Amino acid sequence: MPDHEPVKPSNQDEIYDLEPAPPEPVPQDARTSTPADRNHTNDIPVGTPARVVKIAPAFIKPGLGNAQVVSLVGAGITLSAVIVAALYAGQRGERWAPAAVSTLYSALLHATTGVVAIMIVAAANRLRAGDLILACSRMLVAVSVFLLVSNVELPLPDRIGETTLACAVYIAVIWAFFRWRPDVVGTVAAVHATIWFFLHAANLIHEWRLTPAG
Repeated sequence: MPDHEPVKPSNQDEIYDLEPAPPEPVPQDARTSTPADRNHTNDIPVGTPARVVKIAPAFIKPGLGNAQVVSLVGAGITLSAVIVAALYAGQRGERWAPAAVSTLYSALLHATTGVVAIMIVAAANRLRAGDLILACSRMLVAVSVFLLVSNVELPLPDRIGETTLACAVYIAVIWAFFRWRPDVVGTVAAVHATIWFFLHAANLIHEWRLTPAG
């Protein structure tokens, strides 16, 4: 026998059989969540405002060409620096191939160390670094310009003058690309120069170690 009786309305010609109401569907998150999650959710007061996460600004800002365009410019200047280094090495009676390879290696290496310097300064200022590929392409331009100027034998009193001019051009390129404040440009350049110095010192120590005794 059915567990409920038909309900007879006032009209005797019609009889309605009332079925129990179907259960309401359970939301998907309630089916997948654990009791602990549901208890934790119930602990949050109604009307609690959502927490806004503040994203730090990027240290590397876009502008003056994308990474592909700047990389092509840097590759062209690097090639020019390699050719100039080989030519002047031949004029000085040195082997041109090591000079060319050394210039190319220095351009690629110190474009990378320049990105490391940018990341260090950005972390020190609690900023996001930003587009590191764009930064590497810009640093390639700055480093290759430095190498190009430092390899050209300019009519200056000594090599210190050429190196000073190369450093000035490097800083000018950094400032033009990144548009930082002068103190920030100086900090990045100082950190980059420090990394450059330690790598060069390590190379000199290695050569010293390989020098025959006596």
